[in-house]
Amino acid sequence: MQIRGLRSRITTITYYVTLIALSIFASSEFSFAQPNLSVSNTNIEFGVTNVGNFETGPFTITNTGDSTLFFTISISGDTVFFISSGGPYSMQPGMSAVLEIFFNPTSEGAYAATIIISSNDPFIPYFTVNLTGIGNLSHFTGWIKGTVADAENGDPIGGAQIITDIGISTVSFPNGTYLTVHTAGTYTVTASANGYNENSYSDVLIGDAEIVTKDFELITTGAASPGDINIDLEVNLTDAILALQLLARMDISGSIRSDYSTSGADVNRDGKVGLEEIIYILQKVSGLR
Repeated sequence: MQIRGLRSRITTITYYVTLIALSIFASSEFSFAQPNLSVSNTNIEFGVTNVGNFETGPFTITNTGDSTLFFTISISGDTVFFISSGGPYSMQPGMSAVLEIFFNPTSEGAYAATIIISSNDPFIPYFTVNLTGIGNLSHFTGWIKGTVADAENGDPIGGAQIITDIGISTVSFPNGTYLTVHTAGTYTVTASANGYNENSYSDVLIGDAEIVTKDFELITTGAASPGDINIDLEVNLTDAILALQLLARMDISGSIRSDYSTSGADVNRDGKVGLEEIIYILQKVSGLR
């Protein structure tokens, strides 16, 4: 009987010791803080996007854990999907961040990729988000291409903006070339760059599947445009008429700019107003230049 009583007391003591140990282990003093990665999307569908345009797909990352979350983002698959920065990022407990994925289709067809989020979440070290999108080319039926150069020395101008009157724009490459796509129609096309006066072509007609070439020569800010004989900051029929009157030896005193030969208005830089200027002005007015 004594042995049975002793065993019973030992069992009871063991039971309570176990409960105390479990209670101590579960207390905050012995808990392990850890981050917890939570992502708002597992799929981002961009749908149909016109070739040459950008679409954005936002998604939210939240740290629902109780220690700092560290993570990086990479994309595997078609390179038409990209993110401005892949990190590394750090996020305190309870914080969130909205990140954007960009879709920029370069040709017609379906695209797919996967976002890979690598983190220090012990349970989800890698989280993936599927990306899909379709490039649409049917709305494009024509192209405008050409070059942008310095009017004085012919050097190519990279980084110039070429934009139409409906807001479609592109930027010239370092070698000065550019290419932009449009639906069939008639447009005004303008080129501009830092340190230069902008230049435009009006009534640019693009037909179905047609390639139209428009080369731009930009004048340094403060310099005269070739053909601007009367310093009104425009090249127009008035300049052509003045040039014809001068060739006819008519008295147009005061109508020709005094700095003509050094201003940049002299088309062929011979210091004279002649047929070259008249031809250039008429081409400019008619949109051939």
